[in-house]
Amino acid sequence: MTATQLTAKSGISLIAVLMFMLAATTASIVVFRMIGSENLASGARLKMSESEAAANSGLEAVQAWLENRAPDAGVLLSDFLSNANLSGGQPKPMLIGNNILGSVGGNRGQNYQVYLIGADAGNNNIFKLKFLSIGKARDNSQSRQVGIFGVQGLYRLRVPNQICRGPFDQSFFGVAGELTDGTEFSSAIINSDVSGNMPRITENLIVTGNATFQGGTTAACSENNQGDLYIAGNLKPNGNLRVCGNAYAGSIEFDSGADGTFEKNLYIENGGTVEKGFLVNGNLTVNNGTYRVSTDADNKIDGDFAMLSNSAKLELGGNGSFTVEGT
Repeated sequence: MTATQLTAKSGISLIAVLMFMLAATTASIVVFRMIGSENLASGARLKMSESEAAANSGLEAVQAWLENRAPDAGVLLSDFLSNANLSGGQPKPMLIGNNILGSVGGNRGQNYQVYLIGADAGNNNIFKLKFLSIGKARDNSQSRQVGIFGVQGLYRLRVPNQICRGPFDQSFFGVAGELTDGTEFSSAIINSDVSGNMPRITENLIVTGNATFQGGTTAACSENNQGDLYIAGNLKPNGNLRVCGNAYAGSIEFDSGADGTFEKNLYIENGGTVEKGFLVNGNLTVNNGTYRVSTDADNKIDGDFAMLSNSAKLELGGNGSFTVEGT
């Protein structure tokens, strides 16, 4: 083989190698671009699925809300229909806040917004409500889904324009402690123990603790005698006590210096002691405990005398009389 032939073969081999390298480089570029395009498409499909899942979560939240919070749904429907009337029959979409429906959990940045966009009242008070749910993915891409729900038995509520409050006519309300004067109140609620010179109460007197009165005390004695006396704890007057209305006491303690006059009924929860004159123009009822009368003065009950439980007992002592005009 001559030198000329060897040179020709070497040139052909070089061209073949260069062509093979060019084909391999072209193929690698094409494959790389295909892989990049597939990654982009896969990411787009992932974010689209996230937004679709968020939108679907919004409709599921609406369904749960309609099933469990009918009064709130009724208020929303009333507002929506009212806005429709104000805008000439074309209702505006009404956003339902996430503070009502909640939000999507997790850390992917998903969320949704739900709007009420339509309502139709059918037969038998069945409403068709149309909701639009806009789901958002982490890159703020959106998907929209529409759901129509049939609901029945919603409350058509109306928020009152004026707030009405019940009457509160107590002249005094609060903690009293020890009283030193004789001021006249029409009524009082005392949220504590009270002692001292009790003011003259013309209507209701309510004491949530114990009551120890000094001197003469008059309670619930208005012109029509409409008030009552209620002592949740122990009632202990150290002077004459006159009650014109009905009276309730947790227990009573009338010592030798205290007369008691009750012009209506008297109810005692846990008994007590009476050491001086005692007059009940109505009925006397003792629920529990011992009702002890130890006095030389007269005790009289114009109505009935009842002891409600087996633990209630009556003990009489002294030389005074104990008279029941009723049964």
